[in-house]
Amino acid sequence: MVVEVRSGVRPLDYRVPAELADQVTVGSEVRVALGPRRLRGWVVGLDTSSAVDGDLKPLLACRGVGPPPRVVAACGWAAWRYGAASPAPLLGSASSPRVVRSLPAPGPFPPSRPATRATAAGWPAVVRRALEHGGGVVRIGPAVPLTALADAALGVLASRPAQGGGPKDGAGVVVVVPERADAQQVAEGLRSGGWPVALLPEDWAAARAGGRVVVGSRAAAFAPLPALAGAVVLDGHDRALREQAAPTWWAPEVLAQQAKEAAVPWLATSPCPTAGLLDLGPLSVPPRAVERAGWPAVEVVDLARADPREGLVSGTLVRWCRWAHAEPGRRVVVVLNRLGEARRVRCARCRALQRCEGCATPLQGPGPGAPAVLSCPTCGAERPLVCAACGATRLRQEQPGAARFARALAQAAGVPVALRTAEGTAGPAGAAVVVGTEAALRGEPADLVAFADLDPQLLAPRVGASAGALALLARAARLVGRSRALGAAGRAPGRLVLQTRQPEHPAVRAALLADPTPVTEADTAGRREVGLPPFTCRVVLHGPTSDEAAGSLADPSALGGSRCGPRTEKPSSTGWRPCGVPLAWWWPWTPTTTERAGQLAAPVAGERGGRRLSGASSVVQGRTWKEPPSSGRRTSKCRRSRVAIERVR
Repeated sequence: MVVEVRSGVRPLDYRVPAELADQVTVGSEVRVALGPRRLRGWVVGLDTSSAVDGDLKPLLACRGVGPPPRVVAACGWAAWRYGAASPAPLLGSASSPRVVRSLPAPGPFPPSRPATRATAAGWPAVVRRALEHGGGVVRIGPAVPLTALADAALGVLASRPAQGGGPKDGAGVVVVVPERADAQQVAEGLRSGGWPVALLPEDWAAARAGGRVVVGSRAAAFAPLPALAGAVVLDGHDRALREQAAPTWWAPEVLAQQAKEAAVPWLATSPCPTAGLLDLGPLSVPPRAVERAGWPAVEVVDLARADPREGLVSGTLVRWCRWAHAEPGRRVVVVLNRLGEARRVRCARCRALQRCEGCATPLQGPGPGAPAVLSCPTCGAERPLVCAACGATRLRQEQPGAARFARALAQAAGVPVALRTAEGTAGPAGAAVVVGTEAALRGEPADLVAFADLDPQLLAPRVGASAGALALLARAARLVGRSRALGAAGRAPGRLVLQTRQPEHPAVRAALLADPTPVTEADTAGRREVGLPPFTCRVVLHGPTSDEAAGSLADPSALGGSRCGPRTEKPSSTGWRPCGVPLAWWWPWTPTTTERAGQLAAPVAGERGGRRLSGASSVVQGRTWKEPPSSGRRTSKCRRSRVAIERVR
């Protein structure tokens, strides 16, 4: 028997005692002895013989039921695809947070109730046609509720037995959504519609029994269904669907691979599909009138032509805030993705930007009730309110943060304003106007969402900034899609107000016209031109023995790529920043098959000198460094790693 140990780097052989023979199957969670330690592991294979000489150690105990063989194989594929040294972290995501000794009876999927029938027109017909042709990506406006999308897809999948090739006994459907709150809402809606639902992780045992619709967030990509009847990913463009810790697996790709292996349909929906999502399957688009009805009305405020004395507190924002305060039940959300008081302070005389003398970071001004000093957000240094260039004492704060902007808006509109960030909500309870960061878009539905300054998202120095800004607008459109107080002919309820100095930006035009095609095409063309995923794949190796490891790799020219290292910093085209440690090798290539990373990452993750190279560690011989933002790399203090795979995309 082969066991994958939780903290191990390769499968180990153990003997199954006679008293555990009827309990142990592929996927079972077991307790094993590894030296002086007792560790958790998963059975990944059973055999009557072993290649290891000598007597094998026996299993200590069977902890309980684990993922089925289908999911164990999926974890192995994902570990190979994303360059992980071991599938153990993925098996942990696929397992129950509690010990499961027994399983309930399988659910009644497909249910006995009449399946939901898609109409002949509209977006349900697009969903039906996509699933009947094996699945793919469907572009649907953000105002369409996620529960309705899931119900329409389940109706098609449940009707497959009558058409032949339907789900097997005990099979179920996986529905993955980006956020936990969305998963709870979709699960409640499907239950009320008569579907047998298991919500992960609390209903893991019911999902393992099969015959149910399994709903969950990113980790539900490894839902423990014994057989798969179909897979549905809602809002497949959302960044939350990618794991941030190594291995950085992506839920839509993992589910698409499982559906391919099981020969069942899969579906990914998105109002603004990304290039990576479109690489997984064909795109289906509803008629223009249908797609346009899925986006709310958009009002654009050109800050370049507005009164400069108003700043971000424009007359349009003041008018809508007073409108919300005039009648109970109305709600306006204003988004400003800057925390604190102000990002920059300039001298009113010489216009010099005030920076920290130690780290050169722009200094921040004092808030209400705070000491009258300039403070550095990076190192915490403070100095008096005096210009370092000319000695003037009159300083001007620029780029106000959410807290300062909320006070200015409340003063200009004369209405109470609450402040909401990721830490919580502050201010008057029940206020009709809420100012906050992106976290404000995860609250209660609103009649109107306004972006006080959209330019930082539109002009962000990273690849895919336009697609990311449009995804943010789509999330705001979903928040106002349930409101009937505002709207326009042929558009979804609610309204978006965009304040920007780039009114002709592709993302702004896409939201205004309810057509994300220009943004998607531009992002796809840019990625293809500079050689970024999904058109190429990169594996970055670092460490003192990376030259030796690179020498053991296959010739990259055979994979359509070339050698591009060593480098002292990351490529500027990706928007990454230097991480403080020189990169040894940077390998891009364009594989001819869909399995990209395994062709190059698998040899790196192989055995070298009796020790497996780890792809989940950011430590090289005990040395750590501060990792850059959004690098997707988990810091670990594993001193075994001589060479680490930083990222596989």
